[in-house]
Amino acid sequence: MKKIFSLFATALVALFGLTCCGGGGGGSSEAGYMSIEDFATGTKKFVTGYNLIMEIKPTLDGSYSPIKTDTSVSFMPGVLVAGDARVPAVFTYEMAEENARSATLTISVTDDVEDLTDKNLLAGLGFAVLATDESAGTAIVLPNTITSLSGMNCSIEFNFDAQKMETRATFVNVEVTESGKTVLYNQLVQNGVVPFAVYPND
Repeated sequence: MKKIFSLFATALVALFGLTCCGGGGGGSSEAGYMSIEDFATGTKKFVTGYNLIMEIKPTLDGSYSPIKTDTSVSFMPGVLVAGDARVPAVFTYEMAEENARSATLTISVTDDVEDLTDKNLLAGLGFAVLATDESAGTAIVLPNTITSLSGMNCSIEFNFDAQKMETRATFVNVEVTESGKTVLYNQLVQNGVVPFAVYPND
């Protein structure tokens, strides 16, 4: 009986031992994973938010010359695409170490994008928006002072094991005091955790 159990256990290890690793690894061929090389070559894209409604697409369009190391790529051109919005951007994508299980994407918008009302774009970044149609239901209102992506410093933390992301955005807000004086200050908005996926870039 012990011999049969031993053979059974050996078979289980042979079947699952290579795939059930707890962290580490994380190559370009792994589904749901975006390596530095994947991002730098533009072969994959992120699709983000509930219902996966926004694409973050790196592109090699010649507008910038990306700088790549083993743990980062900077000055990578690309676009954010959601609903009617198509926002040109430059990305910095980095990991704490090569083939890490998490990564940070910093978004810098290259054009003067004044309209930030597309609810698909906001939801793709993980921010809840006020629904304007009854079918969408009730949602938390994103502060309406964010009217331009151009003035917003936005970074996304990706967790590849959980397939979840979290967005932090810092933007300049304006406060008018009782005396009528205008004061500028930085405001941080942090979203909840939302899902993402990684697909081949078309």
